[in-house]
Parts: sequence; C-alpha cells; structure tokens
Amino acid sequence: MAWDDVVVDGTTVDYAADHNEEINQIKAKLAKTTNVTAINDTGIADGEICLFNATNKDIRTSDKTIVTTIGADDLTLPTSKAVVDKVTTGAVNLTIAIRAGEYLRKGQAIYISGTSATIPVAYKCDCTVLGKSRAIGIAQSDMNPGDATIDGFARRGGTLTAVDCRTTGTVAGYVNPLQQTWNNGDLLFALGGANAGGLTNVRPTSGRSVKICYAVNGNDPSCTLLMHVMENPVFATCAASEDVVLRCGDNSGTNKVSVRDYANNEVASINSDGVIKGTINDYIKLDPIGCMIPTTAPAGIDQAESGAGAGNYVYGLFTYAGIGAPGTGNNLQWRVILPEDWSAAGLVSANVHWLPTAGTASEYVKWHIEATQLAEGDVISTAFSSLGTCEDQLLATPAGKVHISPACTPQAIAGNAGNEVIFRVTRIAAQATASNQDIRLLGVSIKYIRTLA
Repeated sequence: MAWDDVVVDGTTVDYAADHNEEINQIKAKLAKTTNVTAINDTGIADGEICLFNATNKDIRTSDKTIVTTIGADDLTLPTSKAVVDKVTTGAVNLTIAIRAGEYLRKGQAIYISGTSATIPVAYKCDCTVLGKSRAIGIAQSDMNPGDATIDGFARRGGTLTAVDCRTTGTVAGYVNPLQQTWNNGDLLFALGGANAGGLTNVRPTSGRSVKICYAVNGNDPSCTLLMHVMENPVFATCAASEDVVLRCGDNSGTNKVSVRDYANNEVASINSDGVIKGTINDYIKLDPIGCMIPTTAPAGIDQAESGAGAGNYVYGLFTYAGIGAPGTGNNLQWRVILPEDWSAAGLVSANVHWLPTAGTASEYVKWHIEATQLAEGDVISTAFSSLGTCEDQLLATPAGKVHISPACTPQAIAGNAGNEVIFRVTRIAAQATASNQDIRLLGVSIKYIRTLA
C-alpha cells in the first residue's frame, strides 16, 4: 500500500490524479448501492471554494454556479456552513467560514472571539495576550470589517498560496512585520503587541509560543504557507496514578529543565543528574536569650512562668518609657552567621513576636528593624541600614496573648556581601494610638533567601 492510497471499509483504493476516476474506483471496489456523486471539475479554478446548499441539495461555487446536484441516496454534507475545497495536486485544505472583527491581511495569524449571525468573528492573533493567543489559522484573503455581512475564510489546514512574505514592498509589515529573511521550510510563529497578526521564524522569548505554519518558499512575493497550527502546552495534567515525565537530552548533567521569568531570565533549573539550581526562602528565629546587650538595653531579659504546659518563656522587657528613635530607645541586637549559600543581595523581611502586659484593642505597638552584614576586613562598627517598620494592633483582651506583627517590607541589607549579619529591633512611637503598656518581646522571625547551586 502506497503512502497516498486510501482505505475504505478495509479495501485499498489506489490514488488517482483525476478525482472522478478515484470516485469510480471506490464505487467499483465497494460494489454498494449507495450513490457517490462526483464534483465535476469543469469550470472550477484551482483553489475555488464550493459551498453546500442544504435547501436545494446542490454544491455551488462562490459565484453561485451549480456544480452538481445531490440525490436522495447520495452522500451529503452535514450543514449549510460546511466547506468543500477543491482538491488540487493531491493537497487537502481545511477552510473555515469567518467574519473580520478588524482589518485582516491575507496570511496573518488570527483567532476567534464571538460570532456574528452564527459565523465566527476573527481578529489578529497576539501571542502576548492570553485571550488572543488561541490561533485558529490564517486569513485566506484581505478582509474589511466594514461589511459584517460578507463572509471570509480562515485557512486551518493544508496550504495557502500567493501570500506576500517580502521584507519590503507595498504590503511589507503585514505578514512579515519584522522584515526577517525566511528560508524555504522555516517554521513560523505568531507575534504579539504592535506586530499582532504577523509571523516570525524566531521562537518568541516572551508570550505564548504558538506555531502557525511553514514558509514553503521563504520571502517570495507569492509565498505558499503550509499550515501547522499548534500552541505549546502551559498546563500539563495526567490521569490518576499516572506520572508526568520531563526527559532531558543526556544523562551527564549537561542538559536541564529550565524555569524562566517573563523576560526569559532563568530563575531555576534541574539538570539530568537531578541537581537543582534556584532559590528558596529560609527562616531564623532571634531569641532574647541569645541576644547581645546593646548600649540602650531593654529594662531586662527575664523569664516568666505560668504554670503547667508550654507557658514558660524568656522575654525582653520593652517599657513604655523606653520608647525612642531607632537605636536609642529600648532595643535588642543579635549577631548571627547565615549559611554560605544565603543571598546577600536578596530581600529580607521580619516579623516581631511579642506579648502585651495589658491594654485594649484600640492600641498599637510599633517596631523598627535594622541590619548590617559584615565581610572579612569590614569595620566591626559598620552602620545599620533600615529594614523598615511593622506596626501591630493589640487583640481583644490582649494580656498574655501571643501577638505576631505584620512583616516589614522586604529589603536588601546594606554592606559588603558577607554571611555575618547583625540585627537590631527597637520599639518606637506608634503612628496610631500608642499602647502605654510595657511589652514583652518573645523573638523575631527573619525571612531570607538561599541560593541553591
């Protein structure tokens, strides 16, 4: 059986260059009573579109010329909108009736949005916009949206001939807006933004990767485009108990699965040896029992006991009288050694854990957090940089209840890159109604970034 033979009900039908002869072969080999009416090629130009008229049971060309009539027992088409494209040189084209929602040029990539009198309405495909990246094919001809009652066509499968793909000329910029040199057989992708509807032979680095067609004869002013519409998947799913497999191109750690941001920067990867590169969030807890006593210490580091259970704790007492500017009011400092793989240029944030001794839900406590990082050779008295503030409202009947402040805005720590970091926390005046009670600081949670190599 040759590649271009057809199998009908288990019977091989040899390919025939003449379409009517092929129909006769099918009739003879099947030996069935069903009539199969052939489309008479006489007077039909190559590429002519024929429409099935369901009312009159005939097939007509676009100028309404009757090609053939369908009998009662003959093969019929399913709807009045079905399209039969004349078969030429062995190619089969799939064409869909559309109307233009905007001005379209022949060969531009298009998508469907809505209908007009049951006819799909087409617009220029844009690979950077989710709702516009669902390509249906390319415009078969120039279409003007000014007359919404005139049908046009989208080519979905097969080929479209006589498309102007030049880099210069009166229509340059419609199909090839980047004025690229296209080689014979180049795969073309949909563009986006100001170049929506256009095609490119370079896979876009931003937006959806949407394959549209092949350029059969490059930048020809009468180029043939071979359709290959396919969107790259963005959502991989599987059935229950089924694995999702991503296979690299080697087994020596050279090839990898790369994760990139919208600007095409790699932010993480896993290579064929299973080595992961990227970043993760990590945390440390600064406890009062491990603090350094600063120049302006809190009223004291003490222990509280509250009977059975987990009620025993160590705290730093921050009095209302000790409220002051960062570093001058009651504060605690911690010197910590972070892991070697911590991101010294990454963003750091903090939450303060504390207990009020009294107060009401209308009162606030505010904390200021600072830090500095030290590398070998740095002066030990390097100045702090601010990591911001966090203001927390007292809960109802707050005494003895753990309070956790909102996180301060993530910021990078100033100083030379080093893994020795000093943190300082000061109680400062609240902008809202300030609590005039003494506060017990339980600890500080620091969130930072680690880089996986």
